[in-house]
Amino acid sequence: MRHREHIHKKWEKIISVIKSNDERDLRLAIIEADSLIDEILKEHGHPGHDMGERMKSIHSGEFGNLDALWEVHKTRNRLVHEAGYKISREEAKRIIAIYHKCMEDLLDTELELI
Repeated sequence: MRHREHIHKKWEKIISVIKSNDERDLRLAIIEADSLIDEILKEHGHPGHDMGERMKSIHSGEFGNLDALWEVHKTRNRLVHEAGYKISREEAKRIIAIYHKCMEDLLDTELELI
């Protein structure tokens, strides 16, 4: 139960950050959401040295949003590794909505969205 409270607090922080118009804040919200999903995957026992490896351990029937999760994880990687990669507020909100859905599915609980 303590882990769920920790996740909810982190998610609330992400939601407050995504409301910003500052691109740095939008980037941070995406990176934090990705990290939070990775934390949940670890908690669920998915093996691997990084999130990509953990996602590869998920069977497609086990998690219906796997393709969407790969899409947003790749965007997160571009934000982190490609200098000058820009993201709009609308795109950031769309990405956070995908993380939101994935988190709800993984946790089997509802979380507040923007």
